[in-house]
Amino acid sequence: MKPQAVSRSLLLEEGLSDFSLLGTAIDEDGEDDGIGLISADDYMKFRLLPAISRLNDTIPGHEVRYNLSQTVIMFATMMAAVFGVIGLHVWIPAVAASVAGAESLNNFDQTSARLVGANGALTQLKNLRIWWQSLSRTQQSLPHNKAQLIESSEDAIESELNAWTQGILRKKRKVDTAEDDEGDASKPGAKKGSA
Repeated sequence: MKPQAVSRSLLLEEGLSDFSLLGTAIDEDGEDDGIGLISADDYMKFRLLPAISRLNDTIPGHEVRYNLSQTVIMFATMMAAVFGVIGLHVWIPAVAASVAGAESLNNFDQTSARLVGANGALTQLKNLRIWWQSLSRTQQSLPHNKAQLIESSEDAIESELNAWTQGILRKKRKVDTAEDDEGDASKPGAKKGSA
């Protein structure tokens, strides 16, 4: 899967050239070869701007899924209340099951955490782009500013994934802990309450 190409007009809008200062990291199609050294402008072109573009494209989908799941949960909860008031008690468990199903899908997909992570990463990347554009060419050429650009960009991009993978890791630790506790309890001579 190739990374999204950044249009020439977007590059010019950002004040970036569409050529590499080193020339060796760019193939004839104007795409990053993935292994060569690149300039800070090329880093903006091949890493930062595509990440911003990707996040701008994915956030609306996360919002739609989150809002849809919350709407289904709210509507089903209202239906359960209405069924209770009008005496259709037989349907309340079915509605409660649909609420549980919608909530389970929401938790499984980590929709809320993905939305929070993507919004946070997008904000960080946009702020970083504004900071980089506010620097003069002399300041942009300083090694510590280049290092800050790269480290901050990579941290922001990684934070998008960390926001929702942390929930998965927490669940895995709980399962592992429960399995360890069950394993310890099944050993002969194990005492209750000893750790």
